[in-house]
Order: sequence, then C-alpha cells, then structure tokens
Amino acid sequence: MSLLILLSSCQEEINQDVALKDVTDTEFIAELIENGNLISPLTATINTISRYEHTVQITIRGKQENDLTYTKRELSKTHNIPLIGLYPGYTNVVDIKAYNASNQLVASREFEFLTDSLNIRFPKIEILHFDSVRLKERLSFVEYRVGINNIPFIYDQYGDIRWCLVYPEQSLVRPTILTNTQEFFCGDFGYEVFYRYDWLGNGDTIALPAGFKQLHHDIHQYDDHLFFPADKDYVLECDTNGNLIRSWNLAEIFKRYLPANQDIVKDGKDWLHVNSVFYQEADNSLIISARQSAGIFKIDYASGNIRWILSDTTMLWYSYPALRKLALQPAPGCELPLGQHSPVALEKGRMLVLDNGYDGYERLDNQDGLISGGKGYSRLVVYRIDEQSMTAEQEFEYGRKQKRELFSRFAGSAGYDEKTDTYYGTFGNIVFQKGAPVTGRQIEVGSDGTLLFDARLTSLKTVEMFFRGEKINLNDVVNESK
Repeated sequence: MSLLILLSSCQEEINQDVALKDVTDTEFIAELIENGNLISPLTATINTISRYEHTVQITIRGKQENDLTYTKRELSKTHNIPLIGLYPGYTNVVDIKAYNASNQLVASREFEFLTDSLNIRFPKIEILHFDSVRLKERLSFVEYRVGINNIPFIYDQYGDIRWCLVYPEQSLVRPTILTNTQEFFCGDFGYEVFYRYDWLGNGDTIALPAGFKQLHHDIHQYDDHLFFPADKDYVLECDTNGNLIRSWNLAEIFKRYLPANQDIVKDGKDWLHVNSVFYQEADNSLIISARQSAGIFKIDYASGNIRWILSDTTMLWYSYPALRKLALQPAPGCELPLGQHSPVALEKGRMLVLDNGYDGYERLDNQDGLISGGKGYSRLVVYRIDEQSMTAEQEFEYGRKQKRELFSRFAGSAGYDEKTDTYYGTFGNIVFQKGAPVTGRQIEVGSDGTLLFDARLTSLKTVEMFFRGEKINLNDVVNESK
C-alpha cells in the first residue's frame, strides 16, 4: 500500500515572532509505503519531497501515552526514512512533521496505518520496573532462541512488541544486532554463509571464507572490517563482503604455552567455545571471550601471542606455568569471571562483562561447593585492568545479591550506554527446576547501582532461551553515519 499525503504549511503552529523565510508557500509531499517484505512485518517507509531542504520528525502514538519519536536530522529536499516501531494488529497513529533549516515547523500531518496481526509465538513479557525519568523512548532488543531457530524482536517499556524479524524457515539464523546501526549481520548455524540485513528486512547472503562452515556468536564491526569467532577454534577478520583478511588459529596459539602432554586443547571438540571478539586499535590487539578453558584473554594482532588472561584461577588453564604467568592477578575484593559472555570495552582500561558464574564443562555439580557447577549467581561486572602491574580491580557489580533469581548458566550479553551512563545486561537462561519454562531477565542499572529497568521474559517451552540483547535508540539508527 502506498499512501500519498500532502503536508500543508502550518503557519498557525509556529511562533509568530519568528519570521518565516521562503518556505511558507511550499508544498511538502509525504508518501507512506507499506513494507512488502514479510521478513520485517512491523515496518514501512516514509518518503518526503519538497523544493526546500527540511528535516523530518516521526512520532508513533503509544497505546499508553508512550509516544515513540525519532528525527531524521539531515537537511535534504527528499527523505527516505524507515518507519520502525509499529504495533501489530493495530491502527497505528503516525505524525509526520517537517522543519526548515532554522528548525521551524513548516508542515505536519497525522495519519493512520493498520498493521496485520502476527502469527508468531512470542514469550510472556513482564515489566517489573521502569524509570520513566532517566530512560525515555528506548526499545529493548532480545534474540529469542527457539530450539535451533530464532525470533529476534523488540519491545517497549510496557512489554508491547514493536518490531521483529521472521527469517525464512530453512535458515537456522543466529542474529547479531550491531547496536543502533542501520545494518546488521547475522550468522547461520546450518549453512556456510552469513547475512546482512537492514531494519526493513532487506538483506543479502554472504559466503564465509573457504574452509569455514559457520559463523559462531557475535560479530564485531570496526570500520569496514568484521571480527568474529568461527568453527575450528578460529577467529576471522573479513571485509563486509566476506573476503578473508586474516585468521587466528587459537588452538595453535595456546599450544605455544603448553607442554606436549597438555590436557586443554582437544582437537575436534569444543574445548574453548569463543563467544565474542573485538578489536582494539589503541594497542593493535584482540580481546577474546571464551566460554570455557580460558575466560577472557588478549592477543597481539600481529603475532597472536597472548598478552594476558582474565579468568577464574581454579580452572585447569592456571595449572600450566606458562599460562599462569599471563594471569591478571585480582586486587582485594575482585572476583574473577567464570563462563562469562560479552566483554565491552569502556574508557581508561575498564571493561564490562556479563559474568555467568557457571562452567559445567570442567566442574562437577558439587565441586568446590558450587551449585550445579556454578556460583549460584550471575553478575554485570566492571573491571579495571592494569597491564603494567598485570592486575585487575573490580569497580562495579550487580547481580550477586539477587543470587539464583538472575543465575543464567548459559547465554546472555552486556552493554553500556554512555548517554545515560548505564549498564544493561541480558540474563538469558534462568532455570529454577528441571522441566520448567526458561526465564530471562533484561536489567539496566545506573553506574551508581540504581535499578532503572527490569523485565522478565518467560519462554513457552523448555528448549527456548533468551540469547542476547541490546538497547535500541531509533534516533541513532536513522542518523548513523555511513
């Protein structure tokens, strides 16, 4: 469906003390184009045309006075803007406002758009806490993993679905949202490819470099380079078209520090299970997070040599002298990570981590007093790393006091929003008893530890989990610099 709307000049809505220049007699034309791509059913496109340059503000009226507003800030005579955040099965009321170069309102229009209902089984979403003063209009993304298939979706502060992707049935896709970017990349569990999508569901398929069968977990984008863990214990660096730039064989790197009779690297088995990697330009290095065996470690980009390891020292790696020399020693009160996910680089040598507190790969259920192979709690934790002294300090944690309520043995992610100075995390696989539905919690806290957002998601079947999450700001999405 295409709806043409003439945006009339609205001189009566403008401060009469402000002189209107050469736009008062200008006609603005807006066109709403329904998205025919069924992969992203809760989206559309808004096009505007004028003889004069203008910006466009889009507001989707909320069901509960939670209007969702974002602005295309670029001055242009024409705009093509994704409409994101529609309710399913609902007559959405959408406002379009046009502003001139002096930020004066020159045209506006309200219109209605009816969306279809979705034949998708979403989990139960309960908003337990939301600070409406400090957090405004952002949306929460979650990757909902149903067996080997995924349903990535976004919900608002009232738990209403506002966006989702419906992948083709044959694709066993594991998506990665690159926070607040116009495009993002997704891996595929079943095929030797990955995908590039935009929010409207338009995408293309990219072949993995020859010899690699799957992209595993997160993708980190640095400029036009992609860094991600792949099968066979490798980390790959590719361009955005999948062309291999460089690879690191982590099995061979670790063998540099191990004797011939070592018992860590086990060829053909998932001995490391890397779940994220990111590049640091400042010292030309990679920070790698491994679910088991080695925790978080830094390697030199050029040589692959390990610079340091941040991990629970009761695990097997610490028994080998050459690896033990690389261990960051914890300062008093610092608890080392165990089975963590999603390290996030912060300023001044600081790093945010989702510490799952579980590693059932090396430990027995009752070993060292652990609960079901773990500490019995998961945390958001911030470390300050001093590479000169080879030490780690703990600056912040949230989750220990909540104990099993947030104990996510598998999955999850962490993030930081510098605009609000808040940490957020997805605790994605909370199981209270065998056979019960899996729950997930999405938490956001201020840097002072104040709880600002708390949502509980309940799966529909025991094979489901909430793999990772992000906070989405549509202003950043539509205004991203390419």
